[in-house]
Amino acid sequence: MPDLTKLVATNRRETSGVPIAGLTTDRSTGGAGAAATVAISSVAGVHTYLGGVIWSYSAAPTGGKLTVESAAGTLFEVDISGAGPGQVVFHQPLALGTGAVTLTLAAPGGAVVGKLNPQLWRV
Repeated sequence: MPDLTKLVATNRRETSGVPIAGLTTDRSTGGAGAAATVAISSVAGVHTYLGGVIWSYSAAPTGGKLTVESAAGTLFEVDISGAGPGQVVFHQPLALGTGAVTLTLAAPGGAVVGKLNPQLWRV
C-alpha cells in the first residue's frame, strides 16, 4: 500500500494545512431531473483514494442516491432523501485502486438539480 503521508491531492479542499490543487473535472452538476456523474480515469501505476463526497439536491429528490462503482462492482452506496447539502467523510480514505471509478448522484426527478463534489487523492 502506498505511503498516505505523501498524498497528492486533486481537488479544491484543504487537508492538514496542505493546499490541494483543483481540477475542473472533479465535480459535476446534473441537468434538471438528471443524474450528476464524475468519472475518475485510471492512471498507470497511480492509486486513487476517496476522502469524502459532498453533494446537494436543489429540492427533495425522488429516489436520491450516491453510488461509487468500479469494474469490480459497487464500492459504496447510500440513499439520500432530503434537499440541500450533505456529505460523507471517509476517516480512512476509501482506496479506489488503479482502475477507473464512477461516482453517481442519482437522477432526482422533476426539475430538481443535483451537484456532486468528490475529494480525491492520487499517489
